[in-house]
Amino acid sequence: MNALEQYRLELKTLPLGEHEFNFVLDDEYFKAIGSEEITKGDVNATITVTKTAHNITLDIDLLGEVTTTCDRCLDPLKIDIDAVETLYISFGDTYQEESDDQITIPEDEEYFDISWILYEYVVLSLPLKKVHEEGECNPEMIKILHQHEGTIADTKTTEENKVDPRWASLKDIIS
Repeated sequence: MNALEQYRLELKTLPLGEHEFNFVLDDEYFKAIGSEEITKGDVNATITVTKTAHNITLDIDLLGEVTTTCDRCLDPLKIDIDAVETLYISFGDTYQEESDDQITIPEDEEYFDISWILYEYVVLSLPLKKVHEEGECNPEMIKILHQHEGTIADTKTTEENKVDPRWASLKDIIS
């Protein structure tokens, strides 16, 4: 059995009305999805499916924690996940992503695989800058960063003080 098969919603046989599904996005899930950004996780995904005669609405609530890499020191970093998303599904001839929150799936589709969409919502809920709190980064890496930071600053200062000879005579005009 494929590790991601449990993240399928059988929409065709689902009766009209509101239905709730619960999934756990754990270490096995993130490994099976092929995530390079998230190494570990424990996220509860509650999906409320509202099915009408013409479309389906998925209200997705994600709550938990994932482990990723700190952008500053490259050590593991735990980040809390708390996201609420809504996805609208309609039926048509072919699969098509209409927008970020609207998908058309073929009418004869037996099920809808939600595994990748859940992963995308988790990644989108991560902050742009993923760093430890001040003072919690790996001290050895911070020491190395500070050593290189001084070298880069010295290079910039030298380049800034260097004047292009083609423009040097313009300084005489100002004086």
